[in-house]
Amino acid sequence: MLNLDGEYPRPLSEVTLRALAFYRDTLQTELEPGQVGRGLAIHPDSGDYLVADTPTHAGHAMRARHPEGGTVTLRIGLLPDHALLARLGPEPQREGKS
Repeated sequence: MLNLDGEYPRPLSEVTLRALAFYRDTLQTELEPGQVGRGLAIHPDSGDYLVADTPTHAGHAMRARHPEGGTVTLRIGLLPDHALLARLGPEPQREGKS
């Protein structure tokens, strides 16, 4: 998720960057707006992806299909993933900001 400066708050892995690029360049126009809010799992090594009700369900199904390599899950569209945000916790405060 981008912060207010248009940057990711933490460095992303190479696998995650490839999956996000694949989503942006290939899947986004195909999946939005019809699937907005559903879960998506991407296996960047194979280019395989699947849609499920939630990112968790998509991730489990993708890991069963491709136990090797990385799987990246996200929510289709611009809806925030509140469960993910809760697991990550609050963003650290920048120096000089409260």
